[in-house]
Amino acid sequence: MYKLLSVIIANLLIVILAFSAFAQADPKQTLSAAEKTAIINKTLELLNKNYVVPETAQKMEVFVRERLKKNEYENIIEPSDFAIRLTEDLQSISKDRHLRVTFSPNVIPPNPEGGFAPTKEELEQNRRTQSRENFGVAKIDILKGNIGLIQFNYFTSPDWAGEIYTAAMNYLSGTDALIIDLRSNAGSMHSDAVPFFLSYFFGKSVRLSDTYWRPNDDTRQFWTYVQVPGKRYLNKPVYILTSRRTFSGGEELAYDMKVLKRATLIGELTGGGANGGGDQRINDHFSVFVPIGRYINPITKTNWEAVGVSPDIEIASNKALYKAQLQAIDQIQKTTTDAEWKKSLENIQTELNENLKNFKKVTFELKGFETAAEVNLAGDFNSWSRRSIKMIKNGNVWTGEVELEPGKYEYKFVVDGKWVTDPDNPKKSGYGAVQNSVIIVEDKIH
Repeated sequence: MYKLLSVIIANLLIVILAFSAFAQADPKQTLSAAEKTAIINKTLELLNKNYVVPETAQKMEVFVRERLKKNEYENIIEPSDFAIRLTEDLQSISKDRHLRVTFSPNVIPPNPEGGFAPTKEELEQNRRTQSRENFGVAKIDILKGNIGLIQFNYFTSPDWAGEIYTAAMNYLSGTDALIIDLRSNAGSMHSDAVPFFLSYFFGKSVRLSDTYWRPNDDTRQFWTYVQVPGKRYLNKPVYILTSRRTFSGGEELAYDMKVLKRATLIGELTGGGANGGGDQRINDHFSVFVPIGRYINPITKTNWEAVGVSPDIEIASNKALYKAQLQAIDQIQKTTTDAEWKKSLENIQTELNENLKNFKKVTFELKGFETAAEVNLAGDFNSWSRRSIKMIKNGNVWTGEVELEPGKYEYKFVVDGKWVTDPDNPKKSGYGAVQNSVIIVEDKIH
């Protein structure tokens, strides 16, 4: 039942995209009190039946029903707002960021009978979608200093992506150090994805984790593979970049490599989601991601749920790549006996340090929204993490500061969970309702 869901699944976008292949949009824009009560009842039923920690499911039910009794959902009639509010209330008790209620304007197809796994149609749609995204492999490069770089936005089935992973590792096999960029990694789509990729970094099979699944009351072990296609990456330094957006399966890879002392983590504390699961249909337009499994590391006997994976070297995520390059070059310098190469590495070091000095403090302001409880800033400068840059309220202005290199950036504000473009900035990117605000940081202050 859980073959495709044994790993920590965070990226719901692919499943949501699959829904559109099956149904037409519903023009309904508001919810009645009876509909909200029905959504709450079904959500709590699914959680009590399947949530990985039964005691927590019971606590969530008590909390939500108390709020319902006090009519605290009475004035929330817009479907997406109700989904956000219900998610916030459930997460306030569970602290589980995988647990999320989602509204879809399209009719959601029924779940397969008795299971959490996607339907065959959804799987095929997912495969097609992921193929257009190179199965989550966003970038492969060799940086100055003979440092390899591979960026994963998510992990997926080795049956789909195995050849790409292998080709990437073969291409990077001649480098002297490797950087794995997980700053935008939202999770994994398959239980074997992380074990398969990590097999390239160990000369023998290594036990990575155990995962307990509540519905069947069973536990499965995950190991690296005894054999992999292509070349392994052994006895060379590995650096992993993290951000607040690094989540779920991305955190799993970082956590495994850190615990096994096979990589140095550089960047920010990660999001903190270690409970795997899947989407369950509530009704035609609402679903809930129900965490049904718990990761258990065989060495630490615990995981990163609600606490995140802490980096070995903490630095803002938009500076993490430069820091990792400096760390890698320092390590390569210690092992090389080639005087000319060592001099070249020193020049690269100087260049990287100059790049770090170019960062400038930029102030972002959002006027109004006086009644908002929380406002955050997100953009391509922090991998679109909606939690890492909290803005401070001063009168009727919310303010946040970020250090940025000269260049062009897209951004938005997150106001009580809702994405908002900058009303005072006419520069936009995109079209229709899908737009971001744009800021250009100049090389010199005018």
